[in-house]
Amino acid sequence: MNCLRCSVFANCTEVVSTCLIRSSIILWIAYYLRGKEFRESTQSADPKAAEKILKARLREVGADVIGARSFTTPKASRLTIHDLLEALKADFQLRGKDSRQNLSHLKRADDDFGSCLAVGLTSEKIDAYKKQRLANADRPASINRPLQLIRQA
Repeated sequence: MNCLRCSVFANCTEVVSTCLIRSSIILWIAYYLRGKEFRESTQSADPKAAEKILKARLREVGADVIGARSFTTPKASRLTIHDLLEALKADFQLRGKDSRQNLSHLKRADDDFGSCLAVGLTSEKIDAYKKQRLANADRPASINRPLQLIRQA
C-alpha cells in the first residue's frame, strides 16, 4: 500500500508520519502516537474527505501529546461493557473468584449495560440507572454490586 502524498508508505515523513493509503477503492489513514502506528478506514474513496478525517485525528493526537485530552484509540472506541465484563469473568475464573454470587452480579451488569460502549458510559447514565432501580424498589446494595463490577472491569 502506497501513500498518496509521498508514494511510498514506509518512507512517509509528511506531517508527523501520517499517510493516506489506498486499499482497493477505500482510503485508509495512518498516524503515530507514542511510537505506535494506528490505521483506520475512512469509509470513503474521496481524498478530500479522507484528508478531513486525518486532520481531525491529528488534532486528537496533538491534544493527547500536550496533555489536554486523552486520545481514544479506534479499537477502544468500539469496546463494549460486555467485552470488559467477559474479561473480568475470565479473570475471576483464573483466580478462583467465580462464585455463584459474583457470576450472578456479572450477569445482571451485562444484562443492564452490556450493549453500551465503554467510552459512552457516563455518570448521567449510571445515575438514571440508579433512579430506575430504586423506583423498582430494589435495595441499594443490589444496585451497587453490578456497578462495582463495571468499575472493576
